[in-house]
Amino acid sequence: MREAGVGGLFAKVQFNLRSERGREAFESVRFFGNDQEWSIGYKTLDAVYDNMRKANVLREVELYEV
Repeated sequence: MREAGVGGLFAKVQFNLRSERGREAFESVRFFGNDQEWSIGYKTLDAVYDNMRKANVLREVELYEV
């Protein structure tokens, strides 16, 4: 992504395998492997519109959830 001049988000997640919900969530992630999509929840704190990219460039966000 850096070579393309764009940013990204890296999330390191942990599962509580001592709880039923944690084990179920972990097994779902393991079952689908690389064929899954994740969503995030965030609030934009600072952004500018880039006319060349025709997109908002997020400079700062407040991450709520992954």
